[in-house]
Amino acid sequence: MLEGRIADSNSFKPPYPAGKEATTAKRHGLMVTGHHMLVLGSSYNDWDKYWENVKQQPTPRISITEKEKLCEFWSFHIDLAQRSDLDVIWHVGFRGNRDIPFWEFFPNSPTDDPSRAKFIEDMVNKEKLNMENLLIGTRMNGCLEWKGWSSD
Repeated sequence: MLEGRIADSNSFKPPYPAGKEATTAKRHGLMVTGHHMLVLGSSYNDWDKYWENVKQQPTPRISITEKEKLCEFWSFHIDLAQRSDLDVIWHVGFRGNRDIPFWEFFPNSPTDDPSRAKFIEDMVNKEKLNMENLLIGTRMNGCLEWKGWSSD
C-alpha cells in the first residue's frame, strides 16, 4: 500500500490523469490510500485548480457552509480513481488544510467540542454516502485524531 494523493497538478487538465503517487502505486501493484489530511485522496491545495480548470467556473469560497461543493470536489477524485483503475483504500475523515483541525481552516466553524464532533460525523456520513453512490465494493479507512481537542 502506498499513502498518497489520487490527483496532482496535472490531474486538473485534460485528459485528467491520475496523479504520480497513485499511478506509481498502480504500476507496482500496490493499493493507494490517503493521509489523514487527504479526504478521499484530495487536497484542498487543488481546490482552485478543480473549479477553474475542470469545472471552468469561478472558484467558490472554500467553506463548511458549501457542503455540496466539497462533495463535488471529492467526487472528482473518486471518479478519477475509477477511470484510472486504481485499487484504493478510501480514507474518510474531516480535517483542515495541512495537519490542522478543520475549525482552524474553515471559516464559520463550530467553536465547541460537541458541535465540532457532530460536524465531523455529518461530513464523514456525507463522504460515505458519496462513495456509496459512486463505488461498489469499497474499502474505507476511518481516522479519528484528537489533535486540537480540549482535554476536558
